Amino acid sequence: MNLSARTWRNFYLVIASLLQFVIWSEPADAEPKANGRPVQFLIANGASEQQTISQICCEPPGLAFQEHPQTQLVTAYGRNSYWLKITGISGPGVLDFGTIVDDVRLFVVDPVTPDVVITDLAGDQIASGDRDLTSSHNAFAIAGSDSNRSIFVRIVHDNGLVIQPRFVAKDVFVKRERDALLVHASVMGASIFVVIFNLCLGLLLRKLLFVYYSAFVASLLISNLVLSGVGPAFVWTGLTGATSHIRELAIVGVSLFFGLMLYQFLETVRKSLVLRIGILFPALLSPIVGCLWFVLPQWRAHQIIASYSFLTTALVLLSIVILAAKRDHRSRLLLPTLILVTVPTTLMIIIPKNDPTLWQIGVLSIDAILIIDHLFELVILADAFLFSLLFSFAIRLAEAEAVRANQELALVQGKISQRIIDVVDVERRRIAADLHDTAGQGMLAVSARLTQLLQKEKFTSKQESEISRTANYSRGVIGDLRRISHDLHPAVIDHLGWRRAIEDLFEQFTENTGIIASLEIDVAEELLTDFQQLHLYRISQEVLTNIAKHSKAANCSGIFLVENDCLIARFWDDGKVAVQTHRPEATTAIGQMIIDQRVRALDGDVQRDLTTGQKHIGISFPLERERLDG
Repeated sequence: MNLSARTWRNFYLVIASLLQFVIWSEPADAEPKANGRPVQFLIANGASEQQTISQICCEPPGLAFQEHPQTQLVTAYGRNSYWLKITGISGPGVLDFGTIVDDVRLFVVDPVTPDVVITDLAGDQIASGDRDLTSSHNAFAIAGSDSNRSIFVRIVHDNGLVIQPRFVAKDVFVKRERDALLVHASVMGASIFVVIFNLCLGLLLRKLLFVYYSAFVASLLISNLVLSGVGPAFVWTGLTGATSHIRELAIVGVSLFFGLMLYQFLETVRKSLVLRIGILFPALLSPIVGCLWFVLPQWRAHQIIASYSFLTTALVLLSIVILAAKRDHRSRLLLPTLILVTVPTTLMIIIPKNDPTLWQIGVLSIDAILIIDHLFELVILADAFLFSLLFSFAIRLAEAEAVRANQELALVQGKISQRIIDVVDVERRRIAADLHDTAGQGMLAVSARLTQLLQKEKFTSKQESEISRTANYSRGVIGDLRRISHDLHPAVIDHLGWRRAIEDLFEQFTENTGIIASLEIDVAEELLTDFQQLHLYRISQEVLTNIAKHSKAANCSGIFLVENDCLIARFWDDGKVAVQTHRPEATTAIGQMIIDQRVRALDGDVQRDLTTGQKHIGISFPLERERLDG
């Protein structure tokens, strides 16, 4: 799971070559005033963390220091201690060791007595309350008198980095810190707003995607607090040794919530094995890997956790590429943003800005340190901006997909309703034909036979009365069969045409119910297809049935006409009960449903108006262009 030192070095070289086109460093002799000037120092040989300042400077034989002054200290992996003897400082100022240094201690020794005059603490693992100079950088205030004394510095760190101390004028250092804190506060404030906004959005919409996104950005912000030095100096000010724990917690949080966020975003392929193995499983495994921090030496655990974060990021990119190649539109939408976001974010988290390889090949220098201090914050803002755009576009895409799905569902429902109506009409036609041709003819034969028996045979008066009554009953049944057959399928449409069928329907309605029904037809029958004629007849039949059963009307009317290439049918009644609306009664609701389904089958619309004294229902549907032109 861990990457070898050679692998890391080769990886850094590649990244450094890319960064060389992005970050331009000024020449060594052009020293920015804000960064001060390099400080020379001698490095002690064979120093350890257990040695005291007295053993270093005063007690014979002491430690031997290197003869040649240095301006850079390159630390190694593992818990190591380094003793430096500072030379060449003149005048008051600030001795600045930058950020990402665990423990830095300053000792000022009187060369005459020799007594330790000043002891000062700094470092990311040191509580800011124990520091004399509170700053995001690990720095010490040097008085003018101190420059004439011996200055020793002990550095304890457990990761590989380059430390290049600078001596800065105090007013310049204070201004630089004030400007840097202003930038930190602005960027952090904007990012916190993004976190809170998306968290509230996720809770309101009940979307885990935005909750995971908020947690992801929050983890990046915690990482930035560590990398910028703002956290140990101004946030967790009283917690000695907390920075390294918070740093690893942030790395684990980034890996966990980044994976969960992508898994939630790719909801269309959640059952994909690639998505589960390449994104979900590594994300859920991140907290388990993070537990190594409490088992292994911290420097070794940090190597493993950082390596795991890098490998999971590479696996995520590979998984998205595979899904995009399989034509998953969300993966294709995500891929460009992911490349722009993950590469710089991962590099800024797992590669310190003062990594030895980057400094040794000259890509980075102290002259660019002020830009680099805020580089990760710019990356966080870019991440928040790009992902916000992506999720906003994804919401619009989901809305468009929902609209398209609803349209397809409506189309399918329309086809199903049409199919049901067609099947019902075919079955009605068959049953009507069977009733007319079989049952009707059979009952007619029975009636005729009974009449013949009365004419040819001799019966008693009682028998003749019984047979006559049976013959009359059979003729009544024949009438009922004809009526039922007509209701099932209006054969009159087939024999006499649609207009005559409608007129007969209204005439029979008046005769059967006593409700006066008026009718006006201003439509050429040739404009209607057989399909439209049948449905229009059934709609009229259903409307009149509802009026008869529910309206308590004395009068009703119907009109059929053509307007704007559409057939318009309107029905009125003067009933006191609203019957053309969706009422809770089952029979009325079914009748309304039948009307609506048949109108939809005609690609038409239904309008109901109950605001006036009369109850009104109107339907309209387009006529075929060929029939209108013909």
